[in-house]
Amino acid sequence: MEFNKQYVPLNQTVEQIKEQSFFWINCRSKYASLNWGRWCDFSLRDIVL
Repeated sequence: MEFNKQYVPLNQTVEQIKEQSFFWINCRSKYASLNWGRWCDFSLRDIVL
C-alpha cells in the first residue's frame, strides 16, 4: 500500500527503489562509472533464490 490507500504492485515498487537508489548513489559516489543499464539489470531474485 502506498499513501492514500493506493495499491502499487511489488515489481513497480522495486523499480522505483532501483531508480531512486541509482540517482542517490550516482550523485554521492566517487565512482563515476555507474551504468544505468547494468543497474536496471539487477534483480532481487538473484539475491533471494
